[in-house]
Amino acid sequence: MTDTPQRDPGRYKLWEKILLSAAFLLFSGSTFVYLSGIPLRIHLFGWEEELKELEGVGFLEFSLGDIKRKKFTSPLFERIRQQDRLYNFDTIVTGPDGGATLTLDDGSNIDLGPNTMIRLEFASRLTLGGVSRGAQVSVVAGQVTGKLNPVSGRDLLIKSNTDLVRLSKGTGLTSSIKVAAPGLKPMRPSDRNDVMDEAARLAAMSEDERKVFMRLQQMKDEKDKLVRLRQDKYGVRLVSPAQDDVLALPDGTKELVRRTRFEWEVNPPDAEVRFTRRRLSELAEKGTFMELLTRVVPGEGGKGFIDIDLELPGRYEWELAGVEERIETERRLWNRFTVDPTFRGIDVGEPLIGGAPARSNEYAGASIADFDITLVWDPFPRATYYQVDVYKDPTTRVPVLERRVAETKYAINKDKVFSGRIYYRVSTELRNGFVATSGMVTFRFDFLPPVAMIPKENARITQKDIAAEGGKILFTWQKTNYTEAYELQVATDPAFANTIARQKTEENFALMKSPPPGTYYWRLRSLGKGASSPPGPWRPFMVTP
Repeated sequence: MTDTPQRDPGRYKLWEKILLSAAFLLFSGSTFVYLSGIPLRIHLFGWEEELKELEGVGFLEFSLGDIKRKKFTSPLFERIRQQDRLYNFDTIVTGPDGGATLTLDDGSNIDLGPNTMIRLEFASRLTLGGVSRGAQVSVVAGQVTGKLNPVSGRDLLIKSNTDLVRLSKGTGLTSSIKVAAPGLKPMRPSDRNDVMDEAARLAAMSEDERKVFMRLQQMKDEKDKLVRLRQDKYGVRLVSPAQDDVLALPDGTKELVRRTRFEWEVNPPDAEVRFTRRRLSELAEKGTFMELLTRVVPGEGGKGFIDIDLELPGRYEWELAGVEERIETERRLWNRFTVDPTFRGIDVGEPLIGGAPARSNEYAGASIADFDITLVWDPFPRATYYQVDVYKDPTTRVPVLERRVAETKYAINKDKVFSGRIYYRVSTELRNGFVATSGMVTFRFDFLPPVAMIPKENARITQKDIAAEGGKILFTWQKTNYTEAYELQVATDPAFANTIARQKTEENFALMKSPPPGTYYWRLRSLGKGASSPPGPWRPFMVTP
């Protein structure tokens, strides 16, 4: 029997290598398209059945003047009214005297000024964390203002040919930002400053920008007026929670329940209303609010209320509708609000240095050599882990150290002396979605120089004193903790430009050969592992003939 010759796997023909490479590229491209959710049947083949899958992304909360919308499925611009649903790939246009507020399903708002055209584009993005849906507003002309919901808002990208703004919680952009489209002069940096007062902002604007700003302000005032008129007309006025309110658990609480009072006014004073509470469902279709509670509540003295415990964070909606003929029922009144998942609920203790509370290396009666900063905090009920984030700068959002621990303590900076400030935050995410945090905590440790003892300030050292020490001068100082050695410096001037002696010692004293008669200055430093204290205050002494 003869053996079948084996082919050397490294000796593939050229056409075989090309075929394998093409197959790999085709597989990679297909995987990316699948994960990104790109509708190839629309873009390549024009299949209309794919259009049925276009999803709702928000609604028109408020409009002023003539507002038109062109759906992706239609070649025509048609009039759109308040509360109409918005869909992906919609193109929206406002007239010369028009304006609109679009509310996305995550609670974020997009304000459109006069003569504005935008296109909504919600696209799948493939990231290291998986596939996420991101909102993008392409500005063709006009002015757009985006406002990200501070709790439930996802990333929002607003772009034109001349400008690009990304709103995200990671960058801290949770307030309004204006974007100039090609039809307007680009915004100056000062126009983006939300803390500028209105007079300064108006003075910094061009004439065209000022007209748009005033029109947007008028639009807001008329919107508020229409809301009040609408509520009065239908006999019910929602008081609280108001639209876009953000509710938080009280500081220090251990109970993961947000007790909330829903209040309204009703006319006639004794009329009954139907109260409904819903919560945005992450499991249901995007933008769908799951109904949690419906109850008929009578009015009393023109007012009504109901107390409810909200046990989960997230986006909520509450609605009132009349149940009697005296109150019209064609229209319902509703507000949307958010329960913030983050609250201050973790109590931190004084950090331990070498096992004991300390703010400096000042000697406190016992010499301590080990230098470990241990952060400690009180346990939170039902917490399974704690997240410790350490920051170099409290204004930055990116920590220099992140650790997840099971205990209520964490040691940092082991075996290395530290001097200065550190900033840290301890948090824990609980099973129902709430996040208890300590808030940003500042800890300062000062690595101090020793306190000089002998020679005393302006001491006069005679030749007799020097002879008693064997021709030397004795220097002594107090000990300091977390110190490996001390450095003695002696100079002929207080600036220590002419240093005549520099001596290191592990003891808290030193002997130096006596210099010639004259005035001298001495000072000390503490030396630790990887750090040293600043020089202490100098002391003058005189050597007499």
